[in-house]
Amino acid sequence: MTALLGGLIGGVLMMSMLPVLSPFILLALGAAFVCLLCLKGLARFGMGGAILGVVLGGVFAADYDARRLPTSCSGQTVRVTGRVDGLPVQQRRFQGSQQQRFVLDVVSIEPRACAGPERLALSYYGGQRVVAGEWLALDARLRRPWGLANPGAYNAQVSYARRGIDAVGAVRKRVPLAHAVEPGRLASGRWRTLHHSLRERVRRGLIESISDPRARSVLLALTIGDSAAIDDTLWRVFQSLGITHLLVVSGLHVGLVAGLGFAFGYLLQRLCPVSHSSARAIACLLALVSACAYAALAGFSLPTQRALYMLNCAILASLLTRRAGAVQPLLLAAAMILSVNPLAALGSGFWLSFGAVCALLWWSAWRARPSAVSWLTTQTYMGLVMVPLGGWFFGGASLLSVVANGLLIPLIGLLVVPLALLGVAAFAVDWSVFRGLWGGAALILEFLLPWLENWVAESHDRIFRSIHLPAASLPAALIAVTLLAVPAAVVRLVGFMVILPFLVVRPTSTITPGTTRVTVLDVGQGTAVVIQAEGRALVYDTGGGDPDGNNMARRVVLPYLKQQGVRALDTLVISHPDRDHSAGAVALLSALPVARLRYGERPAGVYSGRRCRSGETFRWPGGQVFRFLAPANEPHLDSNNGSCVLQVTLGASRLLLPGDIDRSRERSLLRYWPDLVSDWLLVAHHGSGSSSSWTWLKRVRPRQAVYTYGYANRFGHPHPDVVRRLEALGAEQYATAHGGALVFDFHSSGTQKAVQKREKLRFYWM
Repeated sequence: MTALLGGLIGGVLMMSMLPVLSPFILLALGAAFVCLLCLKGLARFGMGGAILGVVLGGVFAADYDARRLPTSCSGQTVRVTGRVDGLPVQQRRFQGSQQQRFVLDVVSIEPRACAGPERLALSYYGGQRVVAGEWLALDARLRRPWGLANPGAYNAQVSYARRGIDAVGAVRKRVPLAHAVEPGRLASGRWRTLHHSLRERVRRGLIESISDPRARSVLLALTIGDSAAIDDTLWRVFQSLGITHLLVVSGLHVGLVAGLGFAFGYLLQRLCPVSHSSARAIACLLALVSACAYAALAGFSLPTQRALYMLNCAILASLLTRRAGAVQPLLLAAAMILSVNPLAALGSGFWLSFGAVCALLWWSAWRARPSAVSWLTTQTYMGLVMVPLGGWFFGGASLLSVVANGLLIPLIGLLVVPLALLGVAAFAVDWSVFRGLWGGAALILEFLLPWLENWVAESHDRIFRSIHLPAASLPAALIAVTLLAVPAAVVRLVGFMVILPFLVVRPTSTITPGTTRVTVLDVGQGTAVVIQAEGRALVYDTGGGDPDGNNMARRVVLPYLKQQGVRALDTLVISHPDRDHSAGAVALLSALPVARLRYGERPAGVYSGRRCRSGETFRWPGGQVFRFLAPANEPHLDSNNGSCVLQVTLGASRLLLPGDIDRSRERSLLRYWPDLVSDWLLVAHHGSGSSSSWTWLKRVRPRQAVYTYGYANRFGHPHPDVVRRLEALGAEQYATAHGGALVFDFHSSGTQKAVQKREKLRFYWM
């Protein structure tokens, strides 16, 4: 059984990593089947499981490919009809508008040429509330799922694939449902969304009952699995302490609820005496019902699915009076999850959930009976396990996770979660005591969260270690934490010596001496460029987003700088205050020391630095020369034409970064600066037709031209005329929307290398 499950898991995982779907897979399956006939024993079971896994993965892949939005329909407005699946996420954007994001299970798409997608991720900015389980008819502008591709940062396309999203889009308007769906179908399938309707009721009840927004957001996460209201600051606090798993409904919480249900079953047996076997059956049944109810309340997230599958195995073995092992239920849970959704393994949650359970089982296999000391050593071991896993998935690990988990797991798991869930039960039966129960849970959080936030704000750099873990180092790190569980002192010493450098050594730049790296980050419809050489770094623009919340500096620029080992900036240039260039300025200034700050016009919230000044020049020790060509002290410039225009000389190579200037500004620069010839050009204003005139491009004569614009953007960037002009000049053209982050290494010898991040992300589901 173990070999069969292991083979199945391996086959499914192999299929999910394929770059393309090829007919050669059928030949490989045939060869594998021939091998299967020649094998015996465990090898036959393992090979049979692998063949089954490949078949399951192949069927899923073919279906996934058939559901893709046709390329011709990307960017079109279509009429879709369907039912809202899951909880809509409601949030207020920084401009004050209300955004609702939800998943729609599609019934029909018009025109028929755009049919195929079955699940859509949509954004709606209208005033009408979207409700879980509701039928909707909408006009929406769709595009294929797409994610930003950057070193050290998260790619949303992985999440879309894992969740089975076939297209994303924005709702233009809601239309009447009349004649869009048959009346009988409106009533059908309501049982599938009953738990989401309950989740919606609980969410409204918590919002009305709890006034403190921080406490309310944590209670929403712990009860119904809705973490959308948790702000970036609170996520940072829990990440710094290594306790982000406490903000999601995990196997720990499901196991706690199952244990309470089991205990309640035995309590009933005391009140109504029955036989021992009947008492055990009742207790097991109540444990399973309690766990299933909690998992449904949490939306059947992946950690709850894993816990439910393992719990089912344990309860079935108990009822059959057999001893349940640990490995087979775990493998069975993984196999069931991957059989239903072969791309579930793309998310960090899959590996963290199963990895943590594997680590606990491995540790327990070497240990005697539980005790207070073993609880502490177990927490220490799990903290060390999170070093390579945290470094791989999140770019760092907490040095205080052992202490934080030891204190907060009992506090949240034994006090906050039971109070919150008892409140849910009371709320479901309309028992007024629910306010007191939720209020008690919130009171604990209201005391705890501000204290944790203040303490982490003062100590973040000391308690959270940034870790850059190359793929080649991950196996060694995992082997090291495996050795730490072995009782033999020499073996543990070897494991500790291997894992120690990951805790002590900070990430350092991989740029060789004599090389200047220019990285154009993929920030969607915006700009962010990083120039690095010999321990120094310059950032030109920070991308867009919410200046006070989720922006590209926090999502992309800072993770990249941390991965590169950048702990301070030599220069930060904000070309102009438009949000797609300056939204992350305050975030960067708060996170890193900046020696030199320049801007075209002072961005909101920035109180240091000064304006760029035409002719200002500075030099790095490696010989790199930076010169501002504009603006001068000119009045009445609009925001775009007031952009800082930066020229960079790297030995024999020259770069030009002009911000968002238009043709009139280009003419001014042509008159004032006779030598604008540059090998490398950041195309002005994302390739807009109002910039990059023929006269300008002929004078600059770039050999390489780089666009920064969003995939399928509504502005139509880049303009076809700009593309044709650069083609006529013979320039190589790169775009972040299609290539992801673009990395250019300029060597002192005059040679140059260009790498596109998306070239390394070749999977059939992308």
